[in-house]
Amino acid sequence: MKQFVLPTGYKGTPSYTLRGEHYHYIVNVLRARVGTTFAGLDSEGTPVTIELRSVGNDSCEIDVRPAVAEGELSVSARRGSVAPSITLFQCIPKGKKMDLIVRQATETGVSAIVPVLSRHTVPRFDDRDWRNKKERWTRVMREAVQQSGRGTLPTLEDPISLAEIANFWSERGPGLFCHERPLAHESLHGYLVGDTQRVALVIGPEGGLAPAESKQLMDAGFGAVYLGENVLRVETATLFAIAAVRIVLLERDRWILHDKLNESG
Repeated sequence: MKQFVLPTGYKGTPSYTLRGEHYHYIVNVLRARVGTTFAGLDSEGTPVTIELRSVGNDSCEIDVRPAVAEGELSVSARRGSVAPSITLFQCIPKGKKMDLIVRQATETGVSAIVPVLSRHTVPRFDDRDWRNKKERWTRVMREAVQQSGRGTLPTLEDPISLAEIANFWSERGPGLFCHERPLAHESLHGYLVGDTQRVALVIGPEGGLAPAESKQLMDAGFGAVYLGENVLRVETATLFAIAAVRIVLLERDRWILHDKLNESG
């Protein structure tokens, strides 16, 4: 059964009332019945076990307890993190494309999403606009976590400018940015060799990064990754890049061992 992410209003009580979209998800999506138990996460990503206690016309009561027994943990929670974490620095695209990017980034396992304002980003918003977007994107992340079964919610950071990325990342691990032209000769494998535990991935908006921005990232130590000759939509480029980095990291032990065996042979 899919897991359920408790609302942010849940504060650790042994029972809780669900209404609105949360009620709909339990009753109509999970099709849970009174007495059904299923895996869940609180807003901090802590695994819990949830039991449906009663169902009304527009609300339901659930009991919540810590998931202390291995059998009560979701598969993703028992497995833990299987790859180094990826922080996505996403230059904000037009319209609702960011909704899809947030959903796909959550499903593919990024640890944090940082909206970025760059030279070619069209959306500009004030504090009220950001509160609304943050609420919507958090809801999208919750839905993606419930669907994918991953063990934690990604962190959604406040927007920053592209010039702030280097200081924000502060050399916590390799930094990469994707470009439509081959700006560097290093391979993705080459960037990610070594004991990499954290990776930063920068994706530009429609129109890509300005030349000065690419230079700024390279001067800060970020490596340029070539995505190939095909022109990709921004939402496609983000998913493509995350998947490429994640697969390389997941298979790193195998290809490093293979390289060593070739060297010794």
